[in-house]
Amino acid sequence: MKKYFVTALAVTILSGCASVEMQSYVDPQFKTTQYSSFLVDAAITDLTLKTLIEDRVCKQINLNFSEVKCVKAIDTFSPTREYNQQTWQQVFAKTGAQARLQIELLSQESQASHAFTANSAPSYSSMGTPSTNYTSYTTVHLTDKFQITLFDKGDQNKAMTATGVVKAQKTFRDHNKTIASMLSERIAQELLYKGLVKQPTPVKL
Repeated sequence: MKKYFVTALAVTILSGCASVEMQSYVDPQFKTTQYSSFLVDAAITDLTLKTLIEDRVCKQINLNFSEVKCVKAIDTFSPTREYNQQTWQQVFAKTGAQARLQIELLSQESQASHAFTANSAPSYSSMGTPSTNYTSYTTVHLTDKFQITLFDKGDQNKAMTATGVVKAQKTFRDHNKTIASMLSERIAQELLYKGLVKQPTPVKL
């Protein structure tokens, strides 16, 4: 009679399985507006994630739009200070940004799934009885939901509102970096698709 042994393994970390979805709406008043400068403000209490998202979004904007300036809120508004509306507007005006891109983390969910894999070679007990060893794998799937809002002139009318969902398997690598990279790329694409960023003027030959 075969005996079965289950070898417990810590949470398995797999990479390469990730996706991002985004739905957005542009206010009719701003359908023909193109911005040449943004302040990226990740309104997130986790300073590591806040810094990563602001940095990655600005890098994507600078990479894709050569004529667009990007300023990070973490470099402009100190997280240790409180600003009233007048002071905030004064600080914002000094950045030269035409709009504020606010990114909020709405929710984080995790779901675990389990699987078993039989080892290729059987093992034998001291009595010579063959047994099959199994390794258990636990994969954790993370879902992060974000609200993205583009404010004209920093705190005025909403030019665009969007909801983004990032789904990824948890990995040994920094999950925050995965979120920040995927979200930033999708935000840059959305700004382009909606025509909200200034594009270089074609050179006439």
